[in-house]
Amino acid sequence: PFTRSGLEMALWDILGKVAGLPVYQLLGGAIRDFVPTKFSVSGLEPERAAEIASWAASQGFRAMKVKVGIEPEADVARVEAVRKAVGTEVRLGVDANGGWSPRVALRTIPRLQAWDVYFVEQPVPDLDIAWMADVRQQVDLPIMADESIYNLQDAMAIVRANAADILSVYVGKGGGISTARKIASVAEAAGLVCTVGSNLELGIGNAAMIHLALSTPAIDAETFPCDILSPFYYDQDILVEPLPIQAGRANAPVGAGLGVELDDNKVDFFRVR
Repeated sequence: PFTRSGLEMALWDILGKVAGLPVYQLLGGAIRDFVPTKFSVSGLEPERAAEIASWAASQGFRAMKVKVGIEPEADVARVEAVRKAVGTEVRLGVDANGGWSPRVALRTIPRLQAWDVYFVEQPVPDLDIAWMADVRQQVDLPIMADESIYNLQDAMAIVRANAADILSVYVGKGGGISTARKIASVAEAAGLVCTVGSNLELGIGNAAMIHLALSTPAIDAETFPCDILSPFYYDQDILVEPLPIQAGRANAPVGAGLGVELDDNKVDFFRVR
């Protein structure tokens, strides 16, 4: 799917350049001025997680998710430390990456609610959608599907099972912008919303994610900000000009197509031979 996604993004870029339009215009036009984004705090020791969260808040992030799903006591301690570090003005979600069993999820999520968590991403493994549906029925927080959804068929199965409130869509693992749009359409038809997930893409992927989020009504980036955050993890990219991504917001690059220009020297440096 990642190979297909790369080819598909290239074709959108070519089409936009031929038409003289940015990709978000090809997708129907912008429905927001910029894409709200959140930061991701790794599943580290509570003190270190709190330090990272404080740094992210000082950069301007007002929404974050904290990685959990490792060990319940440490998970709760990490979220507690992050909440105390960033105060009450920063919205916090948690992302278990499928690390809890249903039983552990049902025991742990209520404890996290004490620290004003407002969503839970992929609380259980993607082996059985019924597990996530069961958790969703028994907790009071919105459940986000991530590892459980790669393609259109996955989205339809999640909807049928009432397994999630939010779908995390990707331009990479699903095969491109078009698949992400189809998944978003399924969510919209079912009364669900989406956000944009990240595999920590470099500039081309980030640009595609921005165009997708700018133009897709089912992506509720204002409530569930998107994971367009790679510039805060990498010190290099393969673009001539960096994307207009700041803490908490991502703007569309100026220009036709994806609006990016590759740095040939950087591409050559990172090329696998």
